[in-house]
Amino acid sequence: MKRINKLIYGLIIMLLMVPTLVFAGSGKITVSSPSTVALGNSVTVTVTLSGSDIGSWEMKLNYDSNYLKLQSSSAESGGVAMAGSSTKGISSKSYTFKFKTLKAGTTKVTVGSYDAYHFSNFQEMSLSSSGKNIEIKTQQQIEASYSKDNYLKKLSITGFELQPAFNKDTLSYSVVVPEDTKNVTVVATKNDNKASVHGDGQVDVNLGSNIITVTVKAQNGSEREYKINVEVKDSNPINVTVDGQDFVVIKKDADLKKPLDFESTTVKIGEFDIPAFYNESVDMYLVGLKDAEGKVGLYIYKDNDYKKYNEIASNDFVFIYKDSYENLPMELKDYKKVSETISGNEVMALKYSDDSKTSVIYGTNLDSGKEGYYVYDKENNSLSLYEADYTLALLKQNEMFLKVIYGLFGLVVFLLLIMIILLSKKGSKKKKTKDVVLHELDDEIVVDTKPKKKENNNNSKKSKKKGKNKKEPKNDEEKDDEYAEI
Repeated sequence: MKRINKLIYGLIIMLLMVPTLVFAGSGKITVSSPSTVALGNSVTVTVTLSGSDIGSWEMKLNYDSNYLKLQSSSAESGGVAMAGSSTKGISSKSYTFKFKTLKAGTTKVTVGSYDAYHFSNFQEMSLSSSGKNIEIKTQQQIEASYSKDNYLKKLSITGFELQPAFNKDTLSYSVVVPEDTKNVTVVATKNDNKASVHGDGQVDVNLGSNIITVTVKAQNGSEREYKINVEVKDSNPINVTVDGQDFVVIKKDADLKKPLDFESTTVKIGEFDIPAFYNESVDMYLVGLKDAEGKVGLYIYKDNDYKKYNEIASNDFVFIYKDSYENLPMELKDYKKVSETISGNEVMALKYSDDSKTSVIYGTNLDSGKEGYYVYDKENNSLSLYEADYTLALLKQNEMFLKVIYGLFGLVVFLLLIMIILLSKKGSKKKKTKDVVLHELDDEIVVDTKPKKKENNNNSKKSKKKGKNKKEPKNDEEKDDEYAEI
């Protein structure tokens, strides 16, 4: 036994005498970024050094400057060189680099020279490094690569069966649910994970037909619509026709929204008490009607007659629009009918011109109960009663103003004509006087220069002699006498 103990002690001493062996640890360098980037956009590249007990490191990022331009860096140097140390051993260190893409194509970002050392023993770590390929595409190339799949894989109404059975190429379905059903749950599963679905989930329904539309939008933006007609069974529907369109009378007040200035009540239609709204000032009842697509609207009800309720809420009061332009007053005859959007309602209005800032509409003021024509100011969203007397006075005033303008214009034209006639006469007189003087001069020249016959030689000499003796020019009276003789 003593011998075995001595042997064990000896082995222990030998082990203590053997130099301690140190094994260097390992680590890795990874480069990450989006795989595809649009040309002209920016891309962020992340370099991560990971391992255990990392004390110091040195790395350098390599990239092709034909494809990428460095914009910013979190490296110590602000460039691509990464070097640093830690006051304690760390397990990872990351750097980010932001590049702008310059050229379409595929480029690779890598870490070139690199070293890392342990914090505790300063031994060099064994490192592995991987790069990252970045594909730079034009916007057209990216959009061309988008998925076009806008189909559904599944479609159902929880607790009910669609008719017909679902097929991704079939776009219309129907289902009948009990009369007390207030909502249904639509379950839609897209065929492509890159697509999006709208219109599924819990949807409220009311008596009669309810059209639910489920829209699938593919990655490339193309859309496909699936429609489900949820028919809430009505054992005794009240069917009516308004302006050639079929409706069903709403029997549940929960399906209706009370308008302003009306009180909730009921009216008797057939054997049913139908939810309605009443305004005392105009003695008007409103009931709800639903069309074939499930859209609910309010209609004016009186003695089994229905008319569309068009409410216009201005800053002053609530106004009920009525299309009544058959017998227009005289002052509105020159106005033209135009389609106008007022408070979200498409109505027919009267305008004097396309540039008019106001329009005239017909209806009833719910506050006062007064029916007639009203002026609507779109900029101020205000309504005011149309004053015919004021309009006529304004028209007469404008007519008088035009008469004055036309009178002044005529007077100016008349004066211009008189001035033209006077100027033309004066010019004619001057021309006539000039012609007479020239004629006189012509006669004198003829007398002085024309050769005479021999038998008139004496007379010629006398004339010349008289001409020589003439010392003073003729006065104006003598010239006038000569002009008269001529």
